[in-house]
Amino acid sequence: MTLDLLPRGWAHHSAWYLSARNLLLAHWFAVAALIATAVGITAAHVKRPRFGWMLLHLTCMLVGFYILIGGGVNEAFLRISFLRRLVPSLNAPVVGMTHFAVMIFFAVLIAYFNYITLIRLRAKRPGVSAMHARSGLQQKFRITLVRLKLLGERLCSVSFF
Repeated sequence: MTLDLLPRGWAHHSAWYLSARNLLLAHWFAVAALIATAVGITAAHVKRPRFGWMLLHLTCMLVGFYILIGGGVNEAFLRISFLRRLVPSLNAPVVGMTHFAVMIFFAVLIAYFNYITLIRLRAKRPGVSAMHARSGLQQKFRITLVRLKLLGERLCSVSFF
């Protein structure tokens, strides 16, 4: 099976040029990915901020990876002839939906890994097991839901007579 890839320097790349530096916009996204990765590596190396360095490291690494995967989605729609025939331009709804799916996937990954990391950090505290740390977070969540419910009942039961 061949993918029939289009060559680099294809005519549709000209729409991505920035006039100021004559550099592709995709390259600026790569620079942003490098900056996010550098911040994540620096946070892990110096362990600053003291209590949030691991969360910052995980988030920055996943954001950098998300930016690169987003560029890969664009390149796939530009260069693979089957996908190119499917969508005439990068402004097609299919491309937007694909980017949205990638964004949701990485947002869920970031939330999941940060949640798991918080659970593990709470479990490392002396006298707290992983089971109790998880149930403590769940208990706080339940308390918050009960408070919101009570607030909603108070707001709905106000009489103006």
